[in-house]
Amino acid sequence: MRNYLFDQYQQYRYCRIISQFLVGALFLVGILFFYFSNGYAQLGHHQKFSPYLEHLLKHFEVRSLAKSLPKNFAFEIHAPQAISLSVFIEKEKNSGVSYWLESIGAHVNTDVGKICTATVPLEILPAVASDDRISYIDIANYAWPVLDTSISIVGTDAVQRGDPPLPHPYDGENVIIGVIDSGIDVSHPDFLNPDGTTRILYLWDQTTPGAPPAGFSYGTEWNQEEINADICTEKDGPAHYGHGTHVAAIVASNGVALNLYKGMAPQADLIVVKTDFSFTHIVDGVSYVFSRADELDKAAAVNLSLSGQQGPHDDTSLTEQALNELVKAGRIVVAAASNEGNKPIHVAHTLADEEIATEFVAKNNEDEFVYLDIWYPPPGNLEVAIAGLNKNSDLLTPTSWVTPGQQLWNYKFTRNDTTYGIISIDARETANPLNGDRHVFIEINNDNQQYDFSSAVITWVLKLRGSGSFDAWICNNNGQFGTFTGTLAGLNFIGGDTEKTVGIPGTASRVVTVGSFTSKNCWTDYNGQTWCLKGPPTIGDISGFSSRGPTRDGRLKPELAAPGEVIAAAMSKDANLETTIPHRVLQGEMHVVFQGTSMATPHVTGAVALLLEHNPQLTPEEVKHLLTITAQTDTHTTALPNNTWGYGKLDAFAALSRLITEVPDEIPLPQPQDFVLEQNYPNPFFLSTSRYNDEYNKGTTIEFVLRGKAVFQPVTLQIVNTLGQVVRKMVKTSLPPGRHYYYWDGRDENDVCVAAGLYFYRLRVGEIVRTRKLLVMP
Repeated sequence: MRNYLFDQYQQYRYCRIISQFLVGALFLVGILFFYFSNGYAQLGHHQKFSPYLEHLLKHFEVRSLAKSLPKNFAFEIHAPQAISLSVFIEKEKNSGVSYWLESIGAHVNTDVGKICTATVPLEILPAVASDDRISYIDIANYAWPVLDTSISIVGTDAVQRGDPPLPHPYDGENVIIGVIDSGIDVSHPDFLNPDGTTRILYLWDQTTPGAPPAGFSYGTEWNQEEINADICTEKDGPAHYGHGTHVAAIVASNGVALNLYKGMAPQADLIVVKTDFSFTHIVDGVSYVFSRADELDKAAAVNLSLSGQQGPHDDTSLTEQALNELVKAGRIVVAAASNEGNKPIHVAHTLADEEIATEFVAKNNEDEFVYLDIWYPPPGNLEVAIAGLNKNSDLLTPTSWVTPGQQLWNYKFTRNDTTYGIISIDARETANPLNGDRHVFIEINNDNQQYDFSSAVITWVLKLRGSGSFDAWICNNNGQFGTFTGTLAGLNFIGGDTEKTVGIPGTASRVVTVGSFTSKNCWTDYNGQTWCLKGPPTIGDISGFSSRGPTRDGRLKPELAAPGEVIAAAMSKDANLETTIPHRVLQGEMHVVFQGTSMATPHVTGAVALLLEHNPQLTPEEVKHLLTITAQTDTHTTALPNNTWGYGKLDAFAALSRLITEVPDEIPLPQPQDFVLEQNYPNPFFLSTSRYNDEYNKGTTIEFVLRGKAVFQPVTLQIVNTLGQVVRKMVKTSLPPGRHYYYWDGRDENDVCVAAGLYFYRLRVGEIVRTRKLLVMP
């Protein structure tokens, strides 16, 4: 008899780390009183602070809301008078900033290019922001796990057998797989060698104080000997349903427990990072895995089965930039597309001197906050307000309009004697330093559940007026836009959609991003009962939850799809799943079925490990090329490439065969990946004739990297205005491989300063062109 599930498996709700620090309202109020009664209120607005950081600082200042501090930002309260922030810092390269930060009391964890992650005590934040070598500071926000026999479907069984044309079996030997997730059950037999010793080389628990890895300031590191000695105390518990254990098993299980459920790379070594899911710590985890791989002289592939929606989705966030810097030959990152493919968390529209509205709701009151992130390029000019519809669809009077450069803070939305929530709208960032775009950040909170702001009592309304093309996301997993399009209560409504729902870090250009398709829709639990997903979904088709592209700047994402629905793999004994979701526990009670792009991603990470086993020097671009040109197509994938499937379905056997048979020593890069065009620095910048006496920020440097064989390549670099006209020819020559720098002073071909505004710099290498934006200030 079949029991049909009437809803898809509940998406994992992110159990936020900040709750452990709120040890009592009086304690917290005392700390905040100390800071802001001693002059720290000046922290509230600074041109180098991201709106997210400013928003958090404003919450610190308003002590009446101490019980409702934002839960999507990474900070810690250690003791009275001790608050620290986990931040990204954009800085000058090779400027000694990291050493200086350490000298004044911060701790730098990862330093890569012009970006570092750091733990910064609140009291030194003004000093950090005042340093001329630092251009931008952003508080870390949180990702969440994107949770919901598959290896034969992607050809891995043939790889592990060594079927022709492969010269021998491949199983990931001598390759490191990094899993940055909720942890791992170190005792599970699927992660043990035949002699009972662990296959885990290192385990860094970022959530537990202790002896951290060298170079990092937090967490506890366990090595292989300590794990074998059974003194490792890390647990992959019920907060995330043993998500990390399941993911690690898909990519690297040896199937020893029941002689079943073998992973993609069963002989790979494991390095596991149990993270709190803040993006600074995720980046630190990637850096840590790669550093250990350097010490061991092995290739490494890192799996990120996690995602977040806060940020510009255009490859310019500091998270995306840091990951793009960390990856290189033999160092690959694979990330989940995310699970919002069936949730309208995105809305976009082009306004032409008009007013529009869109509905959105808070899913529940317990999560206390709803966040909206709105991005649009200049010269767009949009005003924003928030209104509501009660259960009778009566329009509740909106807030005042917030124009670019303005802020509405801590506005109590009370209508007809009912308070629905507290609203803050920050539109002060009129030229984001990372991409030049305008940015509006909105928070609605219920003041520690004092008010009900959920869909049970109110439908919120986002109103915009003016001109410009915008993208907006509900970015904290506690809501979605409505789909209603038409006129209601005198307003012209547009509906939300599921486009551009690939989350960060999957939007990073040098990361391999993975969607999910259905490989199985029914299973038998440990009691012998058969269960099926609602529908059930069609085997072979894209999973409904699999997020869609493109990125906000128009790039194709995801690159490909892999099995993610439903997947059987190891179950953590500490997750208590026999009690919470017993129908998903399989026979033997050591494995469980989940679904999500979280489960699809490790299939691709494992395939990357198999490629690196043969050629440990493959670059991210070469790996992408191999995976995409060999991806499977069928009646489900339709015309490819597209923003649902990328280039199709993973075929690990075809990718490895292509690597071995066609180009035994080297994969020729596809031309678009032969070079990397970096973001100019600083951006925005002032003209040399600027009235501002800021020599450091006058002019800008354009940097690019040429890859490939040691031959000169024809290169053209031009500055172009918004009409497509060339205003300055920077370079027209042949250059060797390597990193190249060119300075532009903001002058045209006639040595006249250009007008302030948006420009593009266009790099042509051979026949391939790449373009990025820059912003010139008056």
